[in-house]
Amino acid sequence: MSIKKWFPTEEACELLGLGRTNLMMLKESDLVAGIHYVFVTGKRRGTIGWDVAAIQEWQIKRSQEIVNRSKQIANDVETYSKMGV
Repeated sequence: MSIKKWFPTEEACELLGLGRTNLMMLKESDLVAGIHYVFVTGKRRGTIGWDVAAIQEWQIKRSQEIVNRSKQIANDVETYSKMGV
């Protein structure tokens, strides 16, 4: 049994909980060709295939980074206030 790796844009959007515009913006800024997506036809204007599992992993890592950054900022503020006492 073969496991589907590359999903068409509409299906990827549904599985990822993203709109098409957001997915395309991520493609231009954060996602990596050959890892998160491919040009299925081998041509730049061709159909894009999305690796939903790889993008979900990216979503998890980014979420963790955001939370950790927020916690670090809160810790820095707390440390700073203690220094002023």
